[in-house]
Amino acid sequence: MLDSCSLSAVLDTLTPALPSLLGTLIGGAVTLFATYMTARYQNKLEDKILAASREDERKRFERDSLVRLQEAVQRGMRATGKCYLQMTKLAAEGKEWAEWIIDSADLEMQRQAMEDILLLSCRADDAELVKLLSLFREKAHGVTLDSRTCSQLFDSMRELFEAYDAVMEVINEKLIGCVEGR
Repeated sequence: MLDSCSLSAVLDTLTPALPSLLGTLIGGAVTLFATYMTARYQNKLEDKILAASREDERKRFERDSLVRLQEAVQRGMRATGKCYLQMTKLAAEGKEWAEWIIDSADLEMQRQAMEDILLLSCRADDAELVKLLSLFREKAHGVTLDSRTCSQLFDSMRELFEAYDAVMEVINEKLIGCVEGR
């Protein structure tokens, strides 16, 4: 065991080194704290960058989907219009509905456009837009499948134009919102 003189002698030899030891401990603690704060700031910064990247990707996906949807609606309108013109010509020639034979390429173009609209509408997160797209598809089919007379054709096409205007207005508003960052 150490007696009090030995203990005093050991403490006397350590006393000059205490400020240096204390300074080393404080310096190390400050360095650790600074490292911790830097890492924490870096992690927050990386999280913000990742969140911004995800938001940019989401906006790009939404914008691309809306553009493709707009193109599909336009193709559907064009194809249905071509079918309408053929049907009105056949009706004007006095042919009965059962004799209205439409170009199969135009019917296929309409079918494909309606399918694209259906598939792309699943990407839309706006209930109003989905409802308008469904109405547009319904009215397009009404022109080619449900119209049996010239007046029904005319009424169906008028309704389709109204549905077209409504859906294109919403798509355009959403596209402008994407561009403006809303």
